[in-house]
Amino acid sequence: MVEIIKVLGTPTREQIHSMNPNYSEFKFPQIKAHPWKQVFRSRTHPDAIDLITKLLVYDPLRRLPPLQALIHPMFDELRDENTKLPNGNKMPELFNFTKEEIQSAGPQLMEGLVPDWFKKKQRASK
Repeated sequence: MVEIIKVLGTPTREQIHSMNPNYSEFKFPQIKAHPWKQVFRSRTHPDAIDLITKLLVYDPLRRLPPLQALIHPMFDELRDENTKLPNGNKMPELFNFTKEEIQSAGPQLMEGLVPDWFKKKQRASK
């Protein structure tokens, strides 16, 4: 927890309560948040920093939900039909979601998650 506090700063009482309502003691060192741009190397892509700032937050209700994280621009390259693995092989199929995943995500989220080229490929195979 101390290593997390070194980056995010000391959580407030409200943040601690949101993580664990049963935790009543509040005895963390008072540390200010460390700017993300100083945590990562200067050549770290801004999209990576943006994504990590949305994922690594104390309050679980303020965290970016997993499927919403997948539509973040950081993952745009994975939706590119021409993207290949580092060894030159084709990417594995990434967009074959289960019915439950599709229903839980909703149509708007799925629209941004599944690229048009994959939708066309699915329609053509039916």
